[in-house]
Amino acid sequence: MSEFARSVDVVVVGSGSAALTAAVTARDQGLEVLVVESTDKLGGSSAMSGGGAWIPNNHLMKAAGTPDSFENARTYLDAVIADVGPASSPERRDAFVTEGPEMVKFLEGKGFEWVYGTGYSDYHPEEPGGSALGRG
Repeated sequence: MSEFARSVDVVVVGSGSAALTAAVTARDQGLEVLVVESTDKLGGSSAMSGGGAWIPNNHLMKAAGTPDSFENARTYLDAVIADVGPASSPERRDAFVTEGPEMVKFLEGKGFEWVYGTGYSDYHPEEPGGSALGRG
């Protein structure tokens, strides 16, 4: 058995979008971070899915002329996601719609290059609050 003699403040398991965002956020707070990945590839399921992120009401959409609002995004989430407990609670939906656009700005400020997928519609654009122009 080998020994691992390193002490860090935060261990992030996995290297998908959420994991690496957590790592960048922790590092931004001055913490020493270790990212561990079980495969020889970075990106986790985010890389396998093309790396898209559905973040409503973000500044990139608005710059491209795509209208959106907190209310439209929440209406859409309420229409397409059942309330099945804490993972889909109204409070969690509010947090996602409020903090998602802030995350986009934060990562952009760290050098992340976003590309707005104009015309890549929501999965169910016909639902209340849905967007045919997309939020990805």
